[in-house]
Amino acid sequence: MRYVIFIFIILFSNYKAQNYQKFDIDLFEKNKKRMSSVQMANDTTQRNIHEAYTIIKGDSLIIMEKYSCNLDYRITRTKKRGSRKIITQYYPNYSISSQYSLFAGNYVGVKKDYSEKGELLQTVNYDLLLTECGNCASIFDIAKNIRKDFNVNIENEDEIIGWNIEKSKNLNKTIYKIVCPPKYPDGRPLRGFVYDMKTGKFIEEYKQQRWSY
Repeated sequence: MRYVIFIFIILFSNYKAQNYQKFDIDLFEKNKKRMSSVQMANDTTQRNIHEAYTIIKGDSLIIMEKYSCNLDYRITRTKKRGSRKIITQYYPNYSISSQYSLFAGNYVGVKKDYSEKGELLQTVNYDLLLTECGNCASIFDIAKNIRKDFNVNIENEDEIIGWNIEKSKNLNKTIYKIVCPPKYPDGRPLRGFVYDMKTGKFIEEYKQQRWSY
């Protein structure tokens, strides 16, 4: 048993240390498991097979996966209950095609796209785009504020349903809208929060019937 644990620690440490420029197809093929097999809607003779290999250490997760309907591979790094995911995608030749971060489904940070030869093709800084538009508070500033204001940790998957940035006509400013599960487990409406995107300050709380973004 100690030997198995020792091998796992070495495996995880080595995997964590690599720069993710190449998808480790040997590691994936050796450890992958079929997660699902769903009939394709546009071709009933084909099935979309999802295969994955999950590496767990403490609160950290590394998920290697492939869907048969796509030609590329993917690695997701996150926490067990984390809303932030770092995703690296790969070409069929296992070289990196793009790397980006998502927070509860929306882009944050820097997204990089690469050619099949490993050349950097494009960089998009989503945080910088917000700053250039005159907005100062990031979603992570809001995460700190909403934890302080309402004791809601939206950095956990089970405490946030979604968030969006929009221009409020009523308030005449750009705002964050954050939707969280009901405060009480009795079927009450979802909790909605509005924060000023420039100052990061709370504006209002409202009831949300459903989340449609």
